[in-house]
Amino acid sequence: MKEREYIHIVVDGEVRKFLEKYKLHPRESFNDALRRLLKLSQTKK
Repeated sequence: MKEREYIHIVVDGEVRKFLEKYKLHPRESFNDALRRLLKLSQTKK
């Protein structure tokens, strides 16, 4: 089984505001965050 890769992203103020707006947690994985945003966008249609 492939070892999991972690990517650490440093965010600036604008990105932080965006993350807070969508209630993304800084420790939430980027993939999880993208999945949740996709779900949100699908429910808004």
